[in-house]
Amino acid sequence: MITHKYPLSICIPSYNRARLLADLLERISSEITERIQDDVEIVISNNDSIDNTDDIVKKYKGRIRHLKYVKQQTNIGADRNFLAVIAAASGKFCWLMGDDDMPEPGGISRLLEVLDANPQLAGLSLDRVARSADLSTERAEDVFPQFEASTYLKGVEDVFINIIEYVGYISAQVIRRELWQDVVRKEAVEEYLNVYVHIFVIGKMLQRNPNWMVLKERLVTWRSDNCSFLSAGRYRRMEIDVVGYDQAARAFFKEDSSAYKKIRDRIATGFFRQHLNSARLDGVWDADMKRKASALALRHYRKSLKFWFMTAPFLFAPRGVLPLMKLAQKIVHRRRARRLGFDA
Repeated sequence: MITHKYPLSICIPSYNRARLLADLLERISSEITERIQDDVEIVISNNDSIDNTDDIVKKYKGRIRHLKYVKQQTNIGADRNFLAVIAAASGKFCWLMGDDDMPEPGGISRLLEVLDANPQLAGLSLDRVARSADLSTERAEDVFPQFEASTYLKGVEDVFINIIEYVGYISAQVIRRELWQDVVRKEAVEEYLNVYVHIFVIGKMLQRNPNWMVLKERLVTWRSDNCSFLSAGRYRRMEIDVVGYDQAARAFFKEDSSAYKKIRDRIATGFFRQHLNSARLDGVWDADMKRKASALALRHYRKSLKFWFMTAPFLFAPRGVLPLMKLAQKIVHRRRARRLGFDA
């Protein structure tokens, strides 16, 4: 039986982002008031960083009452670091938090209230605020347009069909630790170390406890143009999403099932198309990139009609349409911004 010292652990896997980690810990220290300071634990797993992460954590040791620091002796990879930080925690629920993101003001207190009112949950996904890397600009975004308000989802199929791509964003996921650890002990998680191991674990959690919540409250800040995986190149970033989400879907659904097809189509017309647009608009769309992206798409999406109608035109369009794509992107952005109440 796993004991719980705290209602909530905020679990931060970190690697070579001392400056951004300092921003995160500064926000957390300001949010953990005297009223809730014994309800929240902060756990950091340093994946053998070579920057001054040690110094940053030491600075906040005296400012955050319950702060636990684990330093890995070698780089164990992103997925294993996700698993390690939750294994080191003591909370009933764990809020996974990327080291470049942070809770919104009031977000920690509000999450504690929601968890107290919903003790039956396996976990929940939080809405977010999208900002630029320097946090100066808020971006127009509605990540849950299919839901008018906070919504309870039931089971792995309901969650994956509706929000699988958002479950991939770690900083918005809050999970019941005991259930998570049970999955890690008993399931073949080593086969899913694809940057999205947490999707596989959450899916297995939902098979044990089907209760999940989409909390349509913006409790976390996302630095929307600060992806560390882009350091490996635009194609590799694209491949991570295509392969990772497909592997997660195949772990739970047969290829000819309606659930698998719906998930495949969501990624094909969502994340994959976004990656294509970004590659073209960022000027990295050369012959090699097109060849590799085309091969990747055909391997995974050739049986998807939605891919052929909604994404393939972006993949195979000639270079001359780039100005039109840029114009279309601006028009879509302006319309979305106006709909969401932002200045266009």
